[in-house]
Amino acid sequence: MKQRTKSLCDNKLVDNEESMNMLVASQISETARTQVIPELDAYTFAKLAGTANILSGTAATIVPGTTDVPALISAAEAEMDDNEVPYEGRILFVSPTCYNALKQKIERRIINSENNVNYNVEYLDDMRIIRVPSARFNTQITLAQPTAANGAGGYSLSGNAINFMIVHPSAVIKVMKWQDIRLFTPAQVPYANGYVANFRYVHDTFVFDNKVKGIYLHAGLTVSG
Repeated sequence: MKQRTKSLCDNKLVDNEESMNMLVASQISETARTQVIPELDAYTFAKLAGTANILSGTAATIVPGTTDVPALISAAEAEMDDNEVPYEGRILFVSPTCYNALKQKIERRIINSENNVNYNVEYLDDMRIIRVPSARFNTQITLAQPTAANGAGGYSLSGNAINFMIVHPSAVIKVMKWQDIRLFTPAQVPYANGYVANFRYVHDTFVFDNKVKGIYLHAGLTVSG
């Protein structure tokens, strides 16, 4: 299990009181969105990418307008089919660059001169498409350890960018064994006239040994971000 702790402070006491405690609540939610969740995502994708014996394609740089991304995804699907991975329920995770390249290779027709054209692609071959920011989509990451009450923590990228990843949920189990947000009031904080929130998570991601073929990785040639 991986235990991670993040801290948040410097919420102004007066501003919080004037907003009827909405400032602290809003800041806690924003910190989870911008710091905690990205780290959990980055760890999960790196763990999946680093699992032995998963399916993978030849690493390549995706160039929008040039790279035939639909063909790469079709090849990945065919390999998963050959390994008897269930067709139903597969999820396609894509980087922003890969998603852009995918859209450019899909033909569309405008009917009756409609002027409200939606170019988003939500499903491909019945696979739900989820776009993943590049900073969370890498084959390896290095976790930093906070060393003080207001330590930065976080992570750095140390592998290659991921272009896309197809995952069948039956192959993966994500365990969140414990999560806790502890809020310290200004009376409990000696170094700031504000609140401190500690985010603590004990979690990990596992791939079943007999279902590693339920993951297909197509990586890039450089570090993402």
